[in-house]
Amino acid sequence: MAKKQSKNTAQSEINYVITFVKTLKFEGLMLAALMVVLTREAGRSLWFLPATFLLFDISMVGYLVNKKFGAFTYNLVHNSVLPTMILIAGILLSNELMQLCAYAWLFHVGIDRALGYGLKHKTSFKHTHLGRL
Repeated sequence: MAKKQSKNTAQSEINYVITFVKTLKFEGLMLAALMVVLTREAGRSLWFLPATFLLFDISMVGYLVNKKFGAFTYNLVHNSVLPTMILIAGILLSNELMQLCAYAWLFHVGIDRALGYGLKHKTSFKHTHLGRL
């Protein structure tokens, strides 16, 4: 009986993690959708977002040094903290260029997250906070 309870508990934990990861992916999709709306509301063509999409992946060059430094540079660019700070500054300073850069950056972060590309662990590029790639 104790084995069955342990198995049910393990399955419950697995289900929780799956739901958690799906929620984070959906959150990323909604962030990307918001950036599309804000870009459009700013009167800019939506081509801007896909045209700048790969620019942020330059952060992967850190992996040429080693896995730990690569994870650091990748994670520095692939979270929402810095672009959100730039967006806030852009709004407060009425700087449209800063706002557009933040839209593109947050769009990239959102799409990556929606596709399951999470923040990297220092052990491997394929080991992320959303699971293994």
